[in-house]
Amino acid sequence: MDRFLLFVLLFTVLPFTIQEVVEEGACKCAVFSRQIPKSIIERALLYNVTCDGEGEEKCQQLCVALAESARDKAPQMICEKLNTHVENLHVAVYAKVCNATSWKFTGLKAADPICCHEGKNIACEEPLPIIDS
Repeated sequence: MDRFLLFVLLFTVLPFTIQEVVEEGACKCAVFSRQIPKSIIERALLYNVTCDGEGEEKCQQLCVALAESARDKAPQMICEKLNTHVENLHVAVYAKVCNATSWKFTGLKAADPICCHEGKNIACEEPLPIIDS
């Protein structure tokens, strides 16, 4: 009987002595624009992060690093993905960890607007000045 009591005591106390395990999950990055209601490009990284503030911060850093490394190719990638005519598209990078329902702005946005024609990146034209007569 003493062993049974020890066994029960062990299983009732043991969960309180084990340190909390922090769940891990996927880090996802996306490019959004205010002009388009859904993500333009979305990628899940093959790197798990913790599902807490620290993991969220790490995911944001990874998304910024990924976007910075693709800076020169990004406008063409976006135009190919949209495959339509777009003028003065302003984009920004967002991150999401684990099963979060909303995307979080990473602080990185494109310095210049993007213009596309038939899936190709083109130079954005300056608007013509209005001449008053």
